[in-house]
Amino acid sequence: MGRDWVCFMCRSSLATWQGGEAVKKFPSKNKMHQIGVLNSYDIAELGRGKVFISWSPQMLDRGYEPAKYQVIHIGYHTNPKAPWYDYGHQTFNLFQYERDRDKTARAAMAWADKKMGKREWVRDPFGSYQDARALEAVIEKMKKAGGEQ
Repeated sequence: MGRDWVCFMCRSSLATWQGGEAVKKFPSKNKMHQIGVLNSYDIAELGRGKVFISWSPQMLDRGYEPAKYQVIHIGYHTNPKAPWYDYGHQTFNLFQYERDRDKTARAAMAWADKKMGKREWVRDPFGSYQDARALEAVIEKMKKAGGEQ
């Protein structure tokens, strides 16, 4: 029973978000692995903004952690006063937004836009949201490596 609830919370309903429209698509995970991009962190490192919004499903292992989105800026804490289990990232707990994953994602994007400058957010194949400039950087790296999108 608990397992079904966790799966429900992990299901994605937001492919990309820019006024509710699909904007651009990333290459597949396999194609990105060929150029050394293994996760959302690698994508953000290639991008110029180095900011991404990561999804973490509910954890019921040793302790309880709610499902959440976190705004992550590589090399900086987005919330220096965050509790230890949030690792200094600004966190948007799913329960704060009526268990609605779309509302939670939009709140995280709005906060990041306000604090770090307006961005066009695109969902990557790993489930995180990236600045569209990171997508351009991945495609550019693929072209240099001789791969196709």
